[in-house]
Amino acid sequence: MKYKLTDIIDEDFAAELSVASAAGIDIGSRGAKGVLINNGYLYTVLKASGVSSDETAHELLETLVNEAGISAKDVDFIVGTGYGRVALNFGNIPFKGVTEITCHALGAHYMNRGTRTIIDIGGQDSKAIQVDPDNG
Repeated sequence: MKYKLTDIIDEDFAAELSVASAAGIDIGSRGAKGVLINNGYLYTVLKASGVSSDETAHELLETLVNEAGISAKDVDFIVGTGYGRVALNFGNIPFKGVTEITCHALGAHYMNRGTRTIIDIGGQDSKAIQVDPDNG
């Protein structure tokens, strides 16, 4: 799916996100999700997690860059999260694996500074996350 950033978030926030081409890959125990921010647009893709987390992640990235009309080498940075994040490798593309708890807390704090509680119901487990509203 393709969304114009300014249709889903305010213009100032969209401008901050449009300075680079960045992807997020979440390989959960049952579902895999990918997002790409590129040139003022947000691209999303969902699929079932496969046997190989790395293979599934590369399929997600390929779908995202194809929809955006770019190549993987045009992606400036990738963050991986979820159950399969430790198995991901994107070669020369800068990559960092981050726990889903950290992703939830920092993302929620960035979008809404007053966030104090997050509930994550996943395919394998559920988490209740307490967030410090002062610093995320």
